[in-house]
Amino acid sequence: DGALTMRVQNIEKQVLFQADDIRTTGTNQIVTERRQTAWEGVDEDTIPGFAYSGKTMTTRPFSPIVKHISNILQQQTNVQYDGCLLNLYPDGGSGMRYHIDPDQGILWDYETAVVSVGASRRFAFRPIPCAQNISKNPKKQPQPQPHNFWVLHGDVTEMFGNCQSTFQHTVKTAESKAETSPR
Repeated sequence: DGALTMRVQNIEKQVLFQADDIRTTGTNQIVTERRQTAWEGVDEDTIPGFAYSGKTMTTRPFSPIVKHISNILQQQTNVQYDGCLLNLYPDGGSGMRYHIDPDQGILWDYETAVVSVGASRRFAFRPIPCAQNISKNPKKQPQPQPHNFWVLHGDVTEMFGNCQSTFQHTVKTAESKAETSPR
């Protein structure tokens, strides 16, 4: 079925994306996200909304393409994913700063699979800076070294165990400002 082919255009047709206002953690300012987001779950009555940075997305049922990809992931990883945060980066100028996903181990399990669809981007992990090592002059502190790698269309990055309590992750903007392809 062509509608289940993993392409950005097919996902856009089936998923209700929206750009929301969020409160930034660094500056505490309200800004409109450059990326668009959606939250889907296996059961909208039992899967809670997904919240971060002052916004909460209501749970919508898995779209056919998300259900299809989730089934494939379950066969490959032996993990049943009951929720899916979808991020649509409309062009190469949109990305996501270093962060950890909220509520790991509280509302959500520790297994997270990141499925890359569309344009290639750099994805990176870096150790979470220790709070006790933060000085008044952070430029003098050695910065944790990130591990950068390219994620291509169809790649899956799994985060499990203590990954998100040890590392932050990021989706970098495109190397070329001329990049117009979505992901």
